[in-house]
Amino acid sequence: MLARCLAVAAVAVLASAGPPSPIYRPCYLDDYKCISDHLAANSKCIPGRGQIPSQYEIPVFQFEIPYFNATYVDHNLITRNHDQCRVSEFYDNVRTLKTVLTVDCPWLNFESNRTLAQHMSFKEDVVLSFYINGSYPLIRLTTVFDKGNNFDLCSAFTFADLAGGLPIFHINPNDQRTAQWLSKDLTLLHIYEREHIFGKRNWLARSFISRTLCDFGCQH
Repeated sequence: MLARCLAVAAVAVLASAGPPSPIYRPCYLDDYKCISDHLAANSKCIPGRGQIPSQYEIPVFQFEIPYFNATYVDHNLITRNHDQCRVSEFYDNVRTLKTVLTVDCPWLNFESNRTLAQHMSFKEDVVLSFYINGSYPLIRLTTVFDKGNNFDLCSAFTFADLAGGLPIFHINPNDQRTAQWLSKDLTLLHIYEREHIFGKRNWLARSFISRTLCDFGCQH
């Protein structure tokens, strides 16, 4: 009788289990050597060169904010805490043949003199300039590698999420015209910041992955 009950229970468990999950996690999230080796085995990347600096400077970084018809240029962009980013998800989907890598970056700080060119039909650009220093509680970067594209990071899509909410920032206009233009109405700040981080997402993800995990040779 007991054997019959166990057999019935086993059948019930197998029936309820359903098909096996296509998700395969080959590495612990803190085992960067395992992640690096796994990426290298599926692509042409070279295992990472070490840790990204805690602070570094980029002479010029341009990004677009389409919602406001504007182009922004960061001059002497200082980035801090990029080295504090950590892998928060890594898996293969054996059904779709894609690999997902998520990196969480707490308290990224950007400091620069920023130029804004606002574009308008039938008019020349309005050009403004201001100093800005902003700290972001948590930026989450999710990159999807595709086997159909040889797991190439340089052409992979990265989604950027302001997972920790809006930044804490300080702004100082560099001239009187900018001072008069700058708005104290922050109603649309969430739209601006989503597009801002979208513009920086490839550089943030690719530089961290290539330096810390596996170098794909991307021009960020």
